Amino acid sequence: MNRALLASVTAVVLISLSAAADEHVGTLTQLEGLVQIFSHPSKTMPKEKPKDGTLALFEGEYYVVGNGKAGDPVENGNIVRTAPGAKARVVFENGDQYQVGSGTAYRVSWDAKAAERAKLQAKIDLMYGKFRGVVSKEGPRKKMLLRTPTAVMGVRGTDFFVEENARTGESEFTIIRGAVDVTPLAKDAKTPAPAPVVVKAGYSAVVAEAAAKAESPKPVELRATAQDELRAIEKHSEIAPASAAAPLSKEVAAKVEGLEKKALESTLKEIREYSPELHAKLTANPGSAASLDRVNAASVEALVPTAPKLAPKRRRKPVLKDLDPEEDERAYERYFKPVE
Repeated sequence: MNRALLASVTAVVLISLSAAADEHVGTLTQLEGLVQIFSHPSKTMPKEKPKDGTLALFEGEYYVVGNGKAGDPVENGNIVRTAPGAKARVVFENGDQYQVGSGTAYRVSWDAKAAERAKLQAKIDLMYGKFRGVVSKEGPRKKMLLRTPTAVMGVRGTDFFVEENARTGESEFTIIRGAVDVTPLAKDAKTPAPAPVVVKAGYSAVVAEAAAKAESPKPVELRATAQDELRAIEKHSEIAPASAAAPLSKEVAAKVEGLEKKALESTLKEIREYSPELHAKLTANPGSAASLDRVNAASVEALVPTAPKLAPKRRRKPVLKDLDPEEDERAYERYFKPVE
């Protein structure tokens, strides 16, 4: 192969990988309350403090912490944090979406140096809080991994809701559409990893904090998701965007509107494949499919008639209760250290 041809092939590969990496960059489209983005991770402390934001240390890296706004990108290595009472939506170019609940912190990452497009898979580390993902089985996140302190979930293309309880250390994975694999984390590298458990729509998998610390992790507790839990998930997925502090530019407003429209189209496409009856119901009444929030709520509501009425007693009080400010601060300080 001559040099010119080699250079041409190399350029094509690099462009392809760059485009693949861009597929994993999300955009904040809706915010309710205080939402922060931790960006520019660095192994060394910056010589100067950032003009717009503060610094925080997480797992040996320094992050610039700033307040998020509609149109902001969520890039490789970034952390998104919502304050108590705050929520956010992150949407991707293909229409995949994350609903970030109140009092939540998660990090997104992927191998930017991967030599193959297929290996550029996103990974979510959910430190604490509530996180809903609507992911196409045909998109770049179809093999996404979501990790909590007690378990790891493999996404197959689905609509899921995860709560990492900062009070109990318990992780709960609820599937609204599609299926996922849930595997408790082994105690250490020497402990054999347990077999994954398949969780399908209408079911929840619970992994206790003690399971990850045991010599042999306990099996995942699998049960039907109750109506009161589904109602709580529906509530935590709704976002009431506050008025922006400053009007969005025409360019940003158009981008946000386009992403929301793409997410709606992608979600309806997934519903048509998994739940034709629900899709027919939504499209027969244009008002029901007028917004992403309405469609996401309808997906949860469709599971209610066949679900048990109440969650188990140990889950009943409270069901998916938000952290109060003091609890949120303790959860935050468990992972992050402010840098003066």
